[in-house]
Amino acid sequence: MLAVARGAFAELGYSGASMNEIAGRAGIRKPSLFHHFPTKEALYVEAVGAALAPLGELVAEASRSTGDFGARLDRLSEMVVDYLSAHPETARLLVREVLDSGPFLSAGGKQTVGAILGAVGEFLEQGMRAGAFREQDARHLALSIIAVHLFYWAADPLSGAQIEGSIFEAAEVASRRAAVVEHVRALVRVAT
Repeated sequence: MLAVARGAFAELGYSGASMNEIAGRAGIRKPSLFHHFPTKEALYVEAVGAALAPLGELVAEASRSTGDFGARLDRLSEMVVDYLSAHPETARLLVREVLDSGPFLSAGGKQTVGAILGAVGEFLEQGMRAGAFREQDARHLALSIIAVHLFYWAADPLSGAQIEGSIFEAAEVASRRAAVVEHVRALVRVAT
């Protein structure tokens, strides 16, 4: 049900996706949906939180890992590309939430987003202290890296037109994975 809701909210926005629309897409009646989620806002907050959780775990995994910071960052970039290519509604949903000032952020989601951004920033700062990444403002760097990841998938029609094909084909996902690793390395200026 959350995956269906994520898709509807990503496609139509919070305001455009009605509980009736979501119930219909899920193949259930609206009263059944209200049985699980008392309000549209509750469903939305849960859907956005469920979309963010795997991304937060990928960042945590990179932070817990040991070894070369450049290799860990490359692996994180690859895993995020793989996640977003498999869950394309996630990028669009997250971008919509930020642009529309949706209810997730006002319902306590700022803490969740802040924790993930803070974890990304801390990982980057650790890499800087270790001499693996060029010294710079980790907050701005984290936001730039996130933009590299999200925009391509959120702007599927534009991205697909630019590459003249489906961005979800295996060859294009592999191409995007390599491009993101290269772009993120350029942003952090990984020491070699």
